[in-house]
Amino acid sequence: MRILSIEINNLASLDGYTNIDFTEEPLASAGIFAITGPTGAGKSTLLDALCLALYGKTPRYLQGKEIGIEVEDVRGSKINQGDVRGILRDGTAEGFAKVTFEGVDGGKYRATWSVRRARQRAEGAIQADSLQLENLETGKVIASKKTEAQKRIEQAIGLNFDQFTRSVLLAQGDFSAFLKANKDDKSSLLEKLTGTQIYSEISVGIYEQHKAVKSELDTLQLKADGVESLTDLEITEREEERKELKQKAQLLENQANQYQKAIDWHDQLKKLKHQLEESKKVLELAGQSEAEAEPRKTKLTVLDSVQSIRTEASSLLQKQKESSEKQATVAKLKQEMVTLKEESDTIKSLQETASQALSTADKNIKEAEPLLDQASKLDAQLEEARKRQQKTEAEAKQARETFQTINDTLQQSGEAQEKAKKQIEKTEQWQQNNATRQPIADNQSLIISKLNDAEKHWNDLQITKEKLESVSADIKQRERVVQQLEAQCKELQEGISGQQENWKKLNAQVKENPLADIEQQASKIQQRKEALNEGLNSWRKIQESQESEDHLLRQTNELKKKSTTSQNQLKQSEQELEAAETTKKASLKMLDRARLESTNNVEALRENLEEDEPCPVCGSRHHPYAEGYSPAENILKSLETGHQENEQRYLDILQQKTSLVKELQTLEGNLRETEEQLKIISTRKLEAQKEWNAQAIFAEAEDISAAERTSWLQQELKNSNENLLSIQQRLESQRKLALDAEKQKEALEQQRELLNEAEKNLQEAAFDLKTLKSNSERDLQDHDRLESNLSNVEKSLNPFFEHSEWMENWKANPETFIDKLKGFAREWENKEEELSEAKESLSNLQAAYEKAKTQEEHASAEQKKANHILIEAKQTLSQLTQERQLLFDGKSVAEIRKSLQENRLNAENKKKELTERNETIQSRLVANQTKAEQNQEAIDKLTEEISNLSEQVEQWRHTYNEQHETTLSSDSLYELLKISTDWISNERATLQQLADAVNKAKATRDERQRQLTDHEATQDTSIDFEDLLIELEEVKGELEMSKSRISEIAFELQKDQENKQRIGGLLAQIEKKRLVYDEWDKLNALIGSADGKKFRQIAQEYTLDVLLQHANVHLKKLTPRYRIERIPDTLGLQVLDHDMGDEYRTVYSLSGGESFLVSLALALGLASISSSKMKVESLFIDEGFGTLDPTTLNIAMDALERLHNQGRKVGVISHVEEMKERIPVEIRVIKESNGKSKVVI
Repeated sequence: MRILSIEINNLASLDGYTNIDFTEEPLASAGIFAITGPTGAGKSTLLDALCLALYGKTPRYLQGKEIGIEVEDVRGSKINQGDVRGILRDGTAEGFAKVTFEGVDGGKYRATWSVRRARQRAEGAIQADSLQLENLETGKVIASKKTEAQKRIEQAIGLNFDQFTRSVLLAQGDFSAFLKANKDDKSSLLEKLTGTQIYSEISVGIYEQHKAVKSELDTLQLKADGVESLTDLEITEREEERKELKQKAQLLENQANQYQKAIDWHDQLKKLKHQLEESKKVLELAGQSEAEAEPRKTKLTVLDSVQSIRTEASSLLQKQKESSEKQATVAKLKQEMVTLKEESDTIKSLQETASQALSTADKNIKEAEPLLDQASKLDAQLEEARKRQQKTEAEAKQARETFQTINDTLQQSGEAQEKAKKQIEKTEQWQQNNATRQPIADNQSLIISKLNDAEKHWNDLQITKEKLESVSADIKQRERVVQQLEAQCKELQEGISGQQENWKKLNAQVKENPLADIEQQASKIQQRKEALNEGLNSWRKIQESQESEDHLLRQTNELKKKSTTSQNQLKQSEQELEAAETTKKASLKMLDRARLESTNNVEALRENLEEDEPCPVCGSRHHPYAEGYSPAENILKSLETGHQENEQRYLDILQQKTSLVKELQTLEGNLRETEEQLKIISTRKLEAQKEWNAQAIFAEAEDISAAERTSWLQQELKNSNENLLSIQQRLESQRKLALDAEKQKEALEQQRELLNEAEKNLQEAAFDLKTLKSNSERDLQDHDRLESNLSNVEKSLNPFFEHSEWMENWKANPETFIDKLKGFAREWENKEEELSEAKESLSNLQAAYEKAKTQEEHASAEQKKANHILIEAKQTLSQLTQERQLLFDGKSVAEIRKSLQENRLNAENKKKELTERNETIQSRLVANQTKAEQNQEAIDKLTEEISNLSEQVEQWRHTYNEQHETTLSSDSLYELLKISTDWISNERATLQQLADAVNKAKATRDERQRQLTDHEATQDTSIDFEDLLIELEEVKGELEMSKSRISEIAFELQKDQENKQRIGGLLAQIEKKRLVYDEWDKLNALIGSADGKKFRQIAQEYTLDVLLQHANVHLKKLTPRYRIERIPDTLGLQVLDHDMGDEYRTVYSLSGGESFLVSLALALGLASISSSKMKVESLFIDEGFGTLDPTTLNIAMDALERLHNQGRKVGVISHVEEMKERIPVEIRVIKESNGKSKVVI
């Protein structure tokens, strides 16, 4: 990693843009260079910019981060004193720091830190800072968000901020940071610098693998612990219980079917009874409806008899209606003709009046022409006079407005002069009242500058007081910590002794019973258990095959018997079907013949027969069945019923035959399937016997009889399970004991680590206590100095304030005090400006007033002249108006001409209209006369036709009354004929439907009665319906419980088989996994850790030893008095003092100069051992050389030059003149006025 350039813009004292390019001469060839300049010029700002661009923070600002302490940024805004944004130069709106560097991967990058103020204005509030990283080779921005940029920059550089400040940039006060860093920081830095991250990765990998293997082992152990199995006795009991339950379930199912059949019979009985009652009700309603329809039948008969005269009667009514309508039309036409003649006479009179009006209108137009010409001339004169008057009025109005405006201006000017005079008097009076405070306004900048200094002293004084109080509390707290750590070390030493004794006892118990012996015993028992389990399963297969074979043989015999029975029933069914078919055909033939005799045509001919008239078929004059009754109808119904019964019987037998055929086919299929299963079972039985003969337990079990062999195998398996459980318990107990011993050993190691850590913490706490006391003395000196400075400021400002308590008021609220002071100064300045402006305004107002006075006199004269001209114009207009009013009352010429023309046109139109109306009336008179004559001729013809039709209708009515007992009047006849033929047809159909409904209801009732009788004859139980329901529910409940228990037993047996197969494999897996776990557990105990610290610390102890070898070579040249050594088993450092008889000293006891030399030696050693992956080619040192004597300084310079020879570029910030003389290349920071500085190379 190498720094190529640093760019700075508006940071601290460095105003504007600054660029330091290490790739250009003279810096490019300079191995070592100095950064020089007076105190406060901005030398450390260069290193601040380097850290800001790379990490967004600096060592100096991190020291200032105290909670609750803020400094003023701009007016109304404060920031924390440790906020790096405070580095932005005052009076600037934006700034940045850019660093171009070569990363660990060889690529070139540019990191940029920037900050700006709101609206790009110097007085704007400071905004959030930003950080970005750019790849210069690709030209792309890698990261623009602060968090992501910090992460990517660290990856490119290969160091985090703390590692960077301990190996690349050694800032003020941090030169000995690596020397006094804790073990984690040391190991992390060494790992980065030497490229040995593999040890941390190995440590983490071992820890993760150990964790994964342990999780897998625990999972397998949980599975094995959760597997349950049944004993042989429990299996036998469950199989016997299942067999009994199956037999019981079959009996219960048969009983439930019988009960359900009886319940269905009762349900059908209720249904048939209900249907019979319903059919009776339907028959009763149909008969009632038919009886109620008798009057309708009579009326229909009468209607049929009057249909023969319908045509004549309807024609008569139509003729009478037409005659009446035409007579009314003739009367109406005659009346209209009288009205038209009267209207014609009236119109002739009006025509004469219209002719007179037209002549009068022509005369009026001729007489009005001369007057209209005169009126036109006067109208033109009037229009000219009105325009002249309007112009004059506008000029007079303008003159009035001009005079009024000038007058208003004079009045306002006078008021403004009075107001300006009062303002001048008020401002002069205020200045007199505040004359004693004028020096404050005149010396505002000086006073505020002094007060700002005082505020800084005051704030620093408060901070110093707080620090004194805080340090005092820290000293007391640190003293308590030292006491607690001393007690902790003592307690840990005592605990370690007790734990060591416990570990020795546990370790001895583990060795007494080796795990390998117990595991070998468990393996033998496990093998016998597996052999017994496999043998039992094999023997059961033989038994199950034998049982299945016996069951299938019994099933085959039953199927053969059922097949023989079904064949016999099929032959009988075929004979019955043949007989039923013969009977059905005979009944159908008789039914067809009866239907032929009762066809609709025959019935229709029979209805049209009349007594004493010959029958068109047989010629008989006597017709006994003409009224609708016929014996054939009853015979037809009887034959239909009989044929339906024969057909139904045929269908029932046919269905029975079909069922028997299907049943026989099913039986034959089942028989074939059973025989196939017998073959399969026989084969399976032979295979099971071969498997049994091959079992390891076969020879031992052959001595046991076949009947007792299952029980023997189950008992032996039970004994093996008990023995295996016992040995596993012993094995688990011994493993637990070994694990406890290992845990005790780990706890002992942890206690030893805690003791080492506590001793180190005790040393650090003692050093911190000494440092705190030193800081307390320095803070007390600062307190006295700040109080003196504050008193000097108060004395210098007392002459400007009248009251002596002004200082207390300022201390109470400095910001408000200064705001009031600034406010008074602004107010004094404003009053001065107001007074000047008011006097100038008064002078301008007086001049304007005199000018407006002259303008007012001129405007008054113009106003009088305009008024005189306006009066003359009004008089002329009034005279012309009076003359015009005498002609046509002042109305316009156009209006008069229009009125005259309209009068003539109206008279002409009226005359024309009357003429047209008279012609129309004459035409209508002629038309009405013609229509009246035509209608009269039609009336005469209709009268003759009506007379003839009336005679025909009366003759028919007379004949009808003679043939029937009732008398039919003329009105009754016409009432009957009003009923339409459609209504008659509908009524006849409705009456026929009523008759059909009665016949259908009778047939339905008879059929329901027969079905009920047949059903009652099939009753086969005497149990009540309610009792049957109760019995069925009880049987169903018991059956459900039996089936549920059968399923439970089957599931338990199947689960037992699966568990027994699983548990054998699980134990083998657990043992195999435990061997793997033991190896990883030992390895994890040695070097495994979640964060990689354990192995990293071990590895970096060796790295640190190598570093110390290189560092001691450099240290010997710097000062032969000391040698750096590592505290055994830690990464802590100590020095060997040769001048004190090789006494070991803590690094915290070294002086400032000694610490610098030791730290420098370490830095030089780090440069020597940096690996190729992490080659650090830049080093910046900020101060520290001032603590060295001239001889040691020369030695240090020689060491720095050797770093250049190793490829490092070294930059040194120092005030020591000897160093400046030894270093030819300088980056000089030159201090200028106004707090500015510039950089010169």
